[in-house]
Amino acid sequence: MARNNPDAITFRHLPLLGEHVFSARLDADPGRASYARDKRVAEIRKLADKGDAPAQFVIARFAESATNYPMAIYWFLKAADKGNPPAQFSLATLYLTGRGVPKDQSVAVGWYRKAAEKGLAEA
Repeated sequence: MARNNPDAITFRHLPLLGEHVFSARLDADPGRASYARDKRVAEIRKLADKGDAPAQFVIARFAESATNYPMAIYWFLKAADKGNPPAQFSLATLYLTGRGVPKDQSVAVGWYRKAAEKGLAEA
């Protein structure tokens, strides 16, 4: 079952790939109609595993949209630590709202500040 396997997480929203709502699994099956989309997700995951901060951010957004906050936080932290402003902003928002982490305004402000210093206007 996908729930017990983080590499087979089902993602519902993949807006960064130009798609709207569909399910994609990281353990893509060539017999399924969504194989091409699944393959793109798997390619992004490989980049994330190799340390690519933008790919890590994308995987974190996938996980967040599937409400898999532990996985989202893991990837947001990896990307944020590499200086990725959108990941820093997203991580700050999770700390501000307490989704997946204990609510902590001071930690949130720190991440918002880092994103703002990198020029992210929303921060």
